[in-house]
Amino acid sequence: MSSIEGDALTAGWLEGQNAILISYRFSGVPGAIHADLLSRADVQLATGGHFLVHGFMVHTDRSGPWAVALW
Repeated sequence: MSSIEGDALTAGWLEGQNAILISYRFSGVPGAIHADLLSRADVQLATGGHFLVHGFMVHTDRSGPWAVALW
């Protein structure tokens, strides 16, 4: 396993990846950029590859879940 240092918005992505992990990226960029990140990840995945998202999910009005909404 290896990782690539860089900014997911501007760095070049390597092709044919078995897995791509985007950790907290969606909570750190404007919503308008989400579709581009997903598209870039999809293009780089090998057939049968896995796309993993690790982040916080809250209700649209940010009312909860409390532990996440307070973060």
